[in-house]
Order: sequence, then C-alpha cells, then structure tokens
Amino acid sequence: MIISLIGMSSAGKTYWAKRIEQLGYLHLCCDDRIEEMLSSELRDKGFVGLADVAEWMGHPYEDRYQKRSKKYLEAEEVSMTQILDFVETQTNGTIPKIVVDTTGSAIYTSEKILKRIKTLTKVVYLEIPKDQMGDIAKEYIQDPKPLIWGDMFSLEADDDPIKALIRCYPKLLEYRSQQYEKLADFTIKYKDHKSNAMDADRFIRHISSS
Repeated sequence: MIISLIGMSSAGKTYWAKRIEQLGYLHLCCDDRIEEMLSSELRDKGFVGLADVAEWMGHPYEDRYQKRSKKYLEAEEVSMTQILDFVETQTNGTIPKIVVDTTGSAIYTSEKILKRIKTLTKVVYLEIPKDQMGDIAKEYIQDPKPLIWGDMFSLEADDDPIKALIRCYPKLLEYRSQQYEKLADFTIKYKDHKSNAMDADRFIRHISSS
C-alpha cells in the first residue's frame, strides 16, 4: 500500500507517518526535502529547521512574505515531483509499502501534482473539525509552521496583526478542509486519529477497509 497523508499543520501527519514507518513503510517527508532545498538561503540568513522556515517566510502582513511564500511553493512543487517520480518507479513492487508525509499546503500545488497524488497513492485526510479550529489557531500563533494563506488573510484598518491571524485562521481551516476532502480517498475523523486506542496497525486496517 502506498499512502499519502494530507491535512493542516498540527493535524498529525508526521506523527502518524513515523508510527506507520515502524510497520515497515518507507517514510517520504516533503517538509524535509523543502528544508533541504532552501537550506543555503536559510543558512545565509541564520535560520535552520522547520520552525525557522516559518520565521524565514514570515506572516502574510510582512513585506517578505509574498516573495518567500512563492519560493516555498516552488520548492514544494519540486519536492512532490521528486517523491511522486520515486513512487512511480515502485509500481513493480520493489518497495511495496510507502507513506508520503505531505505539507499542509499540498492542495496549493499544481493540478498535475494533485492528479498524480490521486493516481499513485491512497490519499488519507486527517480531519480537523470546526470545534477544534480555535485551539489549532492558538497553537499556530504559539508555534508557527510555514503557512500558505492564499487569499484567506485580510488586515483591516487599525487591525492588530496577531488578532487578524487568529480571526482569519478558522476561515483558512474551513477552506482547506473542503479542499482536503475533495482530494482524499479516505477521511479519518479527528476523534479517531487523536484517540489513544488508535495505533499504527489499527490506522492501516481502518483505511484498508475502504
């Protein structure tokens, strides 16, 4: 089985990818590849690690954001192309078990990438329900991840930028949720993928039954 995990940052994609890896799956992480591609620029500016990629990119109200978010998406497009090219070579079963750990912004990649994800992998969406969106927004403010906003952010007159982020984040989550659901072959409900009763074996059985 070849699986792609999709969902918002903090949904648990990397957590589950690492647990599934322990079952003998090859773990392919898009975040790691993006960080590697941007490493020379990050080092030049004194940044290192995923948290620093978020710092390097900045927030949508900052001048550097537009240029750097575009560069981030370009790196993501290349990274996903490399991952999917590799996955495609495994159709003969050399490595029959793979889990692709996508970024939260996978839905902003090209139509070509999205079609290949659907064709080559079983796409599993880790749901974040509306009643959890406020907590996820606060977590993002406290521990930012690289985030593509699209046109979901607005800064009103005399608006505090941080309050604007908190106000707009649920809108972004709702939009993304709709896009993830469209892309997914299978959705794992929040109560299930956050449950202590769910282990890697049960996770795989859960999606295998669909």
